[in-house]
Amino acid sequence: MTRYSRHALNFHRSIVVQSGNHLFLEVWENVQTRARLPFVAQHLSAELSSCAADHDAILAALEKGEGALAGRLLRAFMESLLAKLPR
Repeated sequence: MTRYSRHALNFHRSIVVQSGNHLFLEVWENVQTRARLPFVAQHLSAELSSCAADHDAILAALEKGEGALAGRLLRAFMESLLAKLPR
């Protein structure tokens, strides 16, 4: 697993944990596979710095208590990411 993949996995898990929703965490852990993030990272290697910047912006919004902004940033990030994945 690449350093980015480990960071991304930990980043996403920490957001799920911070939700305080134990069922969400259980479902996320059951669905999440460790092979998925390296696959995404491999196909989006040119996008890694952009992904890191997006993560920073989402985290900054969460740290400021701006949940709605974090949600909008997360949605935009995911839509952009999904559009770039191979079909």
